[in-house]
Amino acid sequence: MFDKRKFVVQCQKQNTRAFLKKIEQLDHHKTSEMLANGYRYVKTTMRTVVLTFDEITFSRKVYIKKGTFRYQVDEELGLIPYARYSQELLFELAEMATRCHIVQ
Repeated sequence: MFDKRKFVVQCQKQNTRAFLKKIEQLDHHKTSEMLANGYRYVKTTMRTVVLTFDEITFSRKVYIKKGTFRYQVDEELGLIPYARYSQELLFELAEMATRCHIVQ
């Protein structure tokens, strides 16, 4: 018998793996760009954020130039510093909330 819940979980895991691989590729690709623009690599840090499809923890490189730190992966993903929830997730939640009708 087809188990819909198992199928959804499998799809979610596949999406998560694909997303993490894409993040890794993006981080690697942006390294040469940041260094060419005069930034210096400082360290690699972890970040956890809740996206529309899962809660993801990923690593990303930190760069500095003239006292300004840059998290290039965060910028590419449109993540706000220190925010735990992605803007896309908040938008979807707000959209669902406005479609719900309260019956009294």
